[in-house]
Amino acid sequence: MNPQISVIVPIYKAEKYLNRCLDSILNQTFEEFELILIDDGSPDKCPQMCDEYLRKDRRIKVRHKKNEGVSKARNEGILISSSDYITFVDSDDYVSRDYLKNLMSQQDIDFVASGYYCEQIDGSIEMCKEKALDISLEEIRKSPEIMLDVPKGLMCSKRYKRKILLDHNILFDDEMKRGEDSFFNLTYISNCKSIRVLSCVDYYYCYTNDSASRNFEKKLFEWSKQSVDQIGKIIGCDNDIFFRVVWKNTDYVIDDYFKNARGASLNLQFKIMICLFEVCCNRQVRKSVKFSNSKKMKNMILLYLLPLVPIMYEVKQYLININETSNDKSKNGE
Repeated sequence: MNPQISVIVPIYKAEKYLNRCLDSILNQTFEEFELILIDDGSPDKCPQMCDEYLRKDRRIKVRHKKNEGVSKARNEGILISSSDYITFVDSDDYVSRDYLKNLMSQQDIDFVASGYYCEQIDGSIEMCKEKALDISLEEIRKSPEIMLDVPKGLMCSKRYKRKILLDHNILFDDEMKRGEDSFFNLTYISNCKSIRVLSCVDYYYCYTNDSASRNFEKKLFEWSKQSVDQIGKIIGCDNDIFFRVVWKNTDYVIDDYFKNARGASLNLQFKIMICLFEVCCNRQVRKSVKFSNSKKMKNMILLYLLPLVPIMYEVKQYLININETSNDKSKNGE
């Protein structure tokens, strides 16, 4: 059998959901695929479950590796794949029977995406249907507003050409703890000629009790800005659409920082304040504020802070110096 598409599943602590995930893939109406299971050093029964599936179906490949995170697991899957096309499924998610059939109905297209269902912990399901598109990268450059409708966040419900990934050395950045999906997608899109978004919805993205928590990440703004910069490379950095994207990203980062600041220790609040200063000092952020249409307090705070950036910078340096002096005294036993 010569598989046409490789389905890559990174696996870690997913024994509660793994059968549902793998059975949904093996039950596809489109059968010419290989299923690559990357056991990322899972400490539960997942390694044995992977080996059991390997014995049952000739379309399955299994790799056991030490735990290094989802990005390295996905990268290994890309490198050992043997098909012309690639898609990713997370081990706690599942897909409908026509998932691969619909993605593979557009084999001439470089990047194919569709909608997904968002399944909450309580079992409720929300449909996230994408706007149907059939466009080229050149059309996006001529009409930047189209970029707003291109799915570029999650890995689910997307299909890639392996040749493009390998020719341009597009892999997941394993240093990024958040936003690696968007950065990967946008780097890939910037190297595509054709993009098609389907109206079908075949992927079930599931929130579980084991889903990763959103802890404070000092580099969140830096990581998310890398994705924004990729969008700038596609549509340019001097138009209103780009600055709308900048503000949307800023809004997301500020919201995350404020959520983590609630009830946090004074030390953590200090770190978050420094991060907020850095966001406010960013030139692109300052130029994007006019596109805010939110009445939430977090945005009002940002609007108040922006005119004070020159003063805030001096305050930031003063606070850092105080903190460093205090640490030095503690080390010297003073």
